[in-house]
Amino acid sequence: CLICGKDVLGAERQNHMGKHIMLSLHGITEKNLIAAVATSYPCGSCGGSMSNGACALSIRGRKAISTCREVYEFQIKPASKSTTAKASTNVPIACALCPQTHWKYNMATHLSDSHPHWEITAKKPERIEFETKIALAEDEERRLGVPPPQPQSKKRPATSPPGTPRCSKVARIAFTDDDLATLTRDSDTVGSSDAMDVD
Repeated sequence: CLICGKDVLGAERQNHMGKHIMLSLHGITEKNLIAAVATSYPCGSCGGSMSNGACALSIRGRKAISTCREVYEFQIKPASKSTTAKASTNVPIACALCPQTHWKYNMATHLSDSHPHWEITAKKPERIEFETKIALAEDEERRLGVPPPQPQSKKRPATSPPGTPRCSKVARIAFTDDDLATLTRDSDTVGSSDAMDVD
């Protein structure tokens, strides 16, 4: 791993780097790192910045394809589900609004940079399906080491509206695993989009 220096088996690398990136996005400092995760579009393979065309990402069939020198093969669909053993769901996702493909943990930044009004302009069926793909459950964050949100003081009003993500850099929606399963079933009933054909 270029971030912590540990030897990580290929099958574990997607989850391992996903944890580094998630903690970095939440401003959580890890000890004994040999390099920092990039602050702009971190690559899910090496943790470096994908800006200026580095570590180009695409999807071929159901596999992630990257020009990163630390690239490794993994199946997208199995890696898209957070489990106790492999918590990270940081997988390539095709943007529903343009031809670009981004790592899931970078999608909120991409939407903010390129499609700031997408929740208003996107058609409802496509929006629901896309939201399901990019949603991050609190359970996933907890498994990756992100502490739960601090309870609001009863004497002070919340500084953000209910449902506002704690970290704007991550497309986090306050769902549990059961909520996501329900939302996925609901999205299956409203249609699909060619731009989101990869599970």
